[in-house]
Amino acid sequence: MCREVRPTRGGLAAGTSTRYRVRAAQPGFTVAWPVFLAALGSALLHACWNMRAKRNATPHDVIFGIILATAGLCAAALPFAQSPPIAAWPWLGAASICNVVYSVILMEA
Repeated sequence: MCREVRPTRGGLAAGTSTRYRVRAAQPGFTVAWPVFLAALGSALLHACWNMRAKRNATPHDVIFGIILATAGLCAAALPFAQSPPIAAWPWLGAASICNVVYSVILMEA
């Protein structure tokens, strides 16, 4: 549960910009607004395509189309993204495996 929103100094280089953070009820835990909004947007998109797939006569095709569209958008954005640090690669691999398992289960449901 969020208690307050207050500006904090920081950014990529210390003291270069003001960013707003959501302060959670747990002391010492903050989330940047863009991350918070991205999580909400992700939840909304997941709910929408799950509902769309369930209402379609061929949900397997809908989910497969969404996966292809997402892969295409990610491939188009890839040249503009920075390479993640080496320590993040195992987490990226684990997240990818979880996403594939989730997609397969969703297509079978």
